[in-house]
Amino acid sequence: MTAITHVVNYTVRSETQIDSPTECDWRQHVEINHACEIALNRISKWHSNSGQVVYEVGPLTIRKAQDKNVYFGLLTEKINGSEHALVTMKLLLEQCQCPDVFREISDYLLDDCQSRLNRLK
Repeated sequence: MTAITHVVNYTVRSETQIDSPTECDWRQHVEINHACEIALNRISKWHSNSGQVVYEVGPLTIRKAQDKNVYFGLLTEKINGSEHALVTMKLLLEQCQCPDVFREISDYLLDDCQSRLNRLK
């Protein structure tokens, strides 16, 4: 049996739509924490609501919750043979109407996540 030894939770918010229809302000609203309670809460919420797939990039699938304007993703990765990392992502993009925002955020979060996990290896 393996245990989750590293937890990273990302929360991305878009507070406003910038004047341009292709820009949102999400870059100023990326929160990162390492709380297991947040990860467990997110997993238990999403377990019963798989949501609709919105975007996929590599190992990351972004889904939209059925009853809310909330998007989420989950990654797991094995580190050093006996350790495992759990990464959760929650996107609150109510004000953002940018068509490519999911790809942009997903790419950013995957790059950041991989750099953090590579430091643990």
